[in-house]
Amino acid sequence: MGRRASTCPKTPFFAHNRERAPARARPRYNSVVNRLLTVSVALTLLATLCFGEQLRFRGTVKRGQSFLRGISNALTFGLDPTDWKTVRCDGWHVWIGLSRDENFADLATGPLHGFSTLDICAADFRNSNNSGPNIGDVNRPGKVRQLRFVTTRSEDEQLAKLAENPASAKEGLARIRFNNGSLTITRLSHGHLQPGTPPTIEEMDFIVTLDIPKEGRR
Repeated sequence: MGRRASTCPKTPFFAHNRERAPARARPRYNSVVNRLLTVSVALTLLATLCFGEQLRFRGTVKRGQSFLRGISNALTFGLDPTDWKTVRCDGWHVWIGLSRDENFADLATGPLHGFSTLDICAADFRNSNNSGPNIGDVNRPGKVRQLRFVTTRSEDEQLAKLAENPASAKEGLARIRFNNGSLTITRLSHGHLQPGTPPTIEEMDFIVTLDIPKEGRR
């Protein structure tokens, strides 16, 4: 079957019409364009004022160490070390909140059951017999961790109530402002990669990107 010829103009619609427009219509055309540009700039400024900007930073953490980074006047981003004996995860747990005990990312990110992207475990990055790196034979979270969080205690309490009453979750979630973020692991130093031994992460480099509300940002 022959290829159907495109009926679209070779130049953008607005450019095509501008070339054909009579000279007396050009001032009006330019006025419309200027107004559109003004509106566009105003919307961009409004979005910046209302929704804030992205905060981006790098970090390095060694096994057993914590990582803390203030991200606003009230909130802190943290990595708390975890171990295999207590939670079956040698690595770190990601938290964002007022303190380690008030993690505003747990309920916002989910899930309530199963693997969480907030748990960075050495077992995520080893193969099925623990003899080398994960080459796709183990279905676990990878090196890019997407997360969501809220910024106030009241919003986190609302999420806790919705988790207890899923029937009202759809309506309730619409009233909560979620913030997005990610943690990307750029380098891992594995330990104990041998069959029959729980794996470890000896050192990790990472990049964090967070959408932070404009007010109170550090």
